[in-house]
Amino acid sequence: MKILFFDEKKSRMKLKVESLDDLWTIYNIISKGDIVYGKTFRRIKQNEEAIRANKGERIPVYLGIRVEETSFHGFADRLRIKGRIISGPSDLITTGSFHTLNVEADTQIEIVKDNWSKTDLKRINEALKLTSTPIIILCAVDSSEATIALMGNFQTKIITRITETIPGKRLSDKENTDAYQRFYASILNMIETLLSANKVNYIIIAGPGFIKDYVRDYIIRRKPELKDMIITDTVSSGDVSGVNEMIKRGSAISAIAKLRVIEHSSLIEDVLKRLAKNSGDVAYGFNNVKEAAERGAVQTLLVTDELVRSFDETERNNIHTLIEVVENMSGGVKIFSVQTPPGEQLKGLGGIAALLRFNLFKENKT
Repeated sequence: MKILFFDEKKSRMKLKVESLDDLWTIYNIISKGDIVYGKTFRRIKQNEEAIRANKGERIPVYLGIRVEETSFHGFADRLRIKGRIISGPSDLITTGSFHTLNVEADTQIEIVKDNWSKTDLKRINEALKLTSTPIIILCAVDSSEATIALMGNFQTKIITRITETIPGKRLSDKENTDAYQRFYASILNMIETLLSANKVNYIIIAGPGFIKDYVRDYIIRRKPELKDMIITDTVSSGDVSGVNEMIKRGSAISAIAKLRVIEHSSLIEDVLKRLAKNSGDVAYGFNNVKEAAERGAVQTLLVTDELVRSFDETERNNIHTLIEVVENMSGGVKIFSVQTPPGEQLKGLGGIAALLRFNLFKENKT
């Protein structure tokens, strides 16, 4: 992400979007009522009789819309921002009509807010710092199936599932069969495709038994330049659950990058363990966390992105105020994506929890 300009007095910021993670950051700072400007396409009807949606010419225009809602489509690498048009070429558009801006990588948008909160600016600054953080290819593989994913700072995206019918039962006897060669070749082809389109620093291949080693050796024989990028790990299967196992365990990944999804998995597990022990040094739910924050007890605040960007203004303001209270008392704040397993777990606790510095709720269960 790049900031092209920021006029603090007018609360206007123009950004260049460079990655999927940038889209995720923008998704979490845009709120209902903000104004967003960007290049887009608008269908222009040539006459009043053209009433069907597929009539008229789509032409490029520069529009400003007042935001009504946003949606993030990670599978399509796209952020959709819907709102009413407030500015644009008067001869081509009708002010007040609805339009959706589709924001993708390598595009520019301008955001105008009534006020840029400390939380918003912090997220922007974190995104700027994380621009060069590595992306990791995850490959969970077993004797007949492989699932390949891309892991960034804010989410893990499943890319594809590869299957192959393998004759026989003993892997060691069949490793060099045509079926296995096709299987390994398909995995390598997908990895090469991802390498050509992303700044990948590491490839983690994980699976049961020796299958992960066979895949690694196959890749290195054909692409020796990838040798130093490959790390192997052990998981129980080659399906999506194998990918999730890699993320949850984090044994290999944590050694090479502190990606948020790994950190968040550890934090939510800590919350659940403390709750199970009734140790008193954990809180969940807005009221309990607010009480802990006001008493200076919060060491780490965990909150979902849904609450941070809530379209309910009162709820959003309450969360932002709480975040500022925690930070003013030297506490840490971690914002969880609900599109990740730890984010889903946190959502189940009401979207907010806190690890405390001392036993505040020992006698009164949260």
